[in-house]
Amino acid sequence: MNLAPVLDINAHAHNPVIGVRSFGDNAAAVAAFGDATIRGIERAGCAAVAKHFPGLGFAERDAHHELPMIPKDIHELEREDLLPFMSAIKAGVTGIMLSHAHYPAFSARPASLSHSVAHTLLRGRLGFGGISLTDDLEMGAVSVQRGVADAAVKACAAGADLLLICHSWNEQRGALAKLSEFINGGKLSGERLRESVRRVRWLKELTRERLSRVPEAPVVDGARLAQEVADAAITLVGDEGRLLPLVPDRALKLLLVYAEQRALTAVEEGTGSMGALASAFRERFPVATMLPFGVIPSAQERAAVIRALDEADLLVVGTCNAHLYSQQAALLKEIAAKGKRGIYIAFRNPYDLELYPRGAARIAAYGSDPHTIAAVRKVIFGEHTATGKLPVKL
Repeated sequence: MNLAPVLDINAHAHNPVIGVRSFGDNAAAVAAFGDATIRGIERAGCAAVAKHFPGLGFAERDAHHELPMIPKDIHELEREDLLPFMSAIKAGVTGIMLSHAHYPAFSARPASLSHSVAHTLLRGRLGFGGISLTDDLEMGAVSVQRGVADAAVKACAAGADLLLICHSWNEQRGALAKLSEFINGGKLSGERLRESVRRVRWLKELTRERLSRVPEAPVVDGARLAQEVADAAITLVGDEGRLLPLVPDRALKLLLVYAEQRALTAVEEGTGSMGALASAFRERFPVATMLPFGVIPSAQERAAVIRALDEADLLVVGTCNAHLYSQQAALLKEIAAKGKRGIYIAFRNPYDLELYPRGAARIAAYGSDPHTIAAVRKVIFGEHTATGKLPVKL
């Protein structure tokens, strides 16, 4: 089972957790990309899981820490957020993950613990017959107020077939004990449990069948394919000063300042390194200065950058979700006030582009993995022409 794709429509620039995990801010485009991903996963013999139902794109809080509230009315949710999930059901998705968010239009409880969402909406109105599962019940959105064990009971009663408790063995044992207590005490409906048992058995049979006829994997150079995807994604939004491509200059005083890449949410297992890009600049501009700063830059880091600007002939600035971090946005404002020629690169959400000087060369990279860093390097030095399109409106 692959807990993908993300079908949230990232229509809120200040969403702290979805961002580049989303296919964009257009419901039809998210549905189309989601369907293609689902078909690919399912045809390869793996169960796809669409998430986070009924849509987490408008959240202003990170559910890993606290409960988001989605203040949309039913008509907005049906017209926008539900559309990719309805399309995914038609595309044959095996599973749907319930979000830990509060949707007042549907229920007073978080979606993952709500019968109105998990059963009435998902099963009744949308006709989904596959596996439903919760997001991790250890996430703060549900565990802080209720505890994991209590959340597990409520999610089961609401209609979830699989309960995710991803980290703590003690929490898993506690949830099992609480579920056993409620089942043995007759506090959980037998028919409700039998429904989930039937669906889990169906999933096991489906998996057994798929494993008996696993399609032969195509011979694909994964690294080469990843590079092709990264190259195609890089987006050049503007270059009014015609700075690109950069020509190597051994005397030019280039200043590269960039936010150090790190995990920004609990779902990330690792991030890329800017070292390869810094090395590429150092090779072509031997007197270049490199100054990294934190995603939340300190006063000392900001002062160092501002001092270095006075000596620079050309700037290259790399940001990481500056639109979500006021200190990073303030540093950008200070840099822009100096009026230096520059190339600005959004290494995460493309909303950072709105903070860049309009006359600068502005690039959306969407990530900082090695393939993306290589793609950025190629665009800057004229080895590749950027052809990507923005997935969101600015």
